[in-house]
Amino acid sequence: MPVKYKRRSKKRSGIMSLTQTMTDKEFVLATLNAYILKHSKEYNLTTWNAYMKLSEEKAFKSLMRRWFPNEEKLRTFLKYPEKIKAFYKNNIKRGNAKVKKIATTKAKYFTRRKKRK
Repeated sequence: MPVKYKRRSKKRSGIMSLTQTMTDKEFVLATLNAYILKHSKEYNLTTWNAYMKLSEEKAFKSLMRRWFPNEEKLRTFLKYPEKIKAFYKNNIKRGNAKVKKIATTKAKYFTRRKKRK
């Protein structure tokens, strides 16, 4: 018979808990940050590379539908990679204080190569 563990807390306190109401843009930012944090730890990626990996997936388009109200703006956003990169820079990296702390890789974790003489 499997052992059943009792939950320590019955509160919904996770990052995606539904107790707090979020706007569509806040939901998109929270989801992106959760994805970036998870994949940067799991696959040992920088936050930038984790975001670029997300932008190649099919779920990215359905997530960004909540950000862009107009279908035409969504198509132009997904068509140009410069706009996808600018979205990271403007909304995720320069977002509020919590988002900035999560979505920034510290400089000591970057891979460096030796300078040639």
